[in-house]
Amino acid sequence: PSTQVKGMTIGPYLISEMKRSGKILVSEILINTIPPCDYATSCNRQNDQQHLRDFSHPPKCPFGSECTETKDDVHLSCFIHPQHCREGGQCVKEDERHLSDFDHPNFCSDEGNCTNMTLSHLNQYRHVPLCQHGLDCDELLRKSAAHIQKLRHCRKACRFGGNCINFHDLKHIRAETHPFKDPCPLTPYACVSYVRYLQREEKSDQDEFKDIENHCLRYAHVCPWGRQCNDSSEKHLEAFAIFVIAAGLWLVNVKKEAILHT
Repeated sequence: PSTQVKGMTIGPYLISEMKRSGKILVSEILINTIPPCDYATSCNRQNDQQHLRDFSHPPKCPFGSECTETKDDVHLSCFIHPQHCREGGQCVKEDERHLSDFDHPNFCSDEGNCTNMTLSHLNQYRHVPLCQHGLDCDELLRKSAAHIQKLRHCRKACRFGGNCINFHDLKHIRAETHPFKDPCPLTPYACVSYVRYLQREEKSDQDEFKDIENHCLRYAHVCPWGRQCNDSSEKHLEAFAIFVIAAGLWLVNVKKEAILHT
């Protein structure tokens, strides 16, 4: 068959183990030498080695969770069908019971060279672990092939996203990705352009306002409404992409800043 899985029988042989490299280990089996398990495909002791030695069980379906015959009662009684792991490629469990009960995606072929951190890619493939030193890893700088093959070196997504309070921590910004552009070094309280952008008047100079707007769109600033902001317009998200500070406190400081520069 084109698809092979652990526990599957091929003639008089049983696939006992599958290596990450694609190689398989087989062992000889003798049909009808042990009684069949009464629970057949519904047995929940398929990871109990003694139970497996005492009773025979139907093989696993070679198509796993991708099988299209799951409504065929005869097929279901003849083959065991593992379910998809809910965590997909991001599953880090390695215990035999879990790996036997659930289907998981294949490992990414790029191994440690993979730098794709998009959610869709992480769910589609399993990956080797991330190096704890990230892009600052000495072995990465020395281009150690063995180390790079075993571990990935890329920026992981900050778990706080747009609510991250460490936007002025250059080491943190470099090590992890965020949904906002490079933060303005003067945000949230000292950026005069930002204050003028918020308090723009209709009669203001258009050329001057254009320069101010360009600055606000080029750099991320703290939104004055914080996490209570309900403005989802594209321009607002471009200029005010950091949502961390309570509105009242921030607006008081904005007004003070405006008074100082009038």
